[in-house]
Amino acid sequence: MTEADERMEDRKPAVLIVDDEPSICDLLAEVLDEQGYHCETAGNAVEALVKLKERTFELALLDYKMPGMSGMDLLTAIAESYPNTTTIMVTAVNEASAAVEALRRGARAYILKPFTLDEIREQVATIVKGETS
Repeated sequence: MTEADERMEDRKPAVLIVDDEPSICDLLAEVLDEQGYHCETAGNAVEALVKLKERTFELALLDYKMPGMSGMDLLTAIAESYPNTTTIMVTAVNEASAAVEALRRGARAYILKPFTLDEIREQVATIVKGETS
């Protein structure tokens, strides 16, 4: 990658995708990359926290249930330490109490699996556009 390519990459909104299912990470990264975002993936919360220390992300998509630290705990850590990173929960946990708790802890949206790719595109675009306006 040339220096110009690296500068262009840095100007794309950065999205961190955190899910213990590699296929979900790969799918979301591919879809969002096509929309012009710079995507990185993490298979668990600890890996996500390392990536958050390395670079700034405008947005993080978090799975709720992961081995070790949960997505909800990661959401709290991001809200406390990385307040400029907006979060969206993307999960199969279809419980009103979980959604309310995620929103209370700072998530901007709660998307249920199975999701549509259009739903992901729209939510991400709305949030990123709102952050840069």
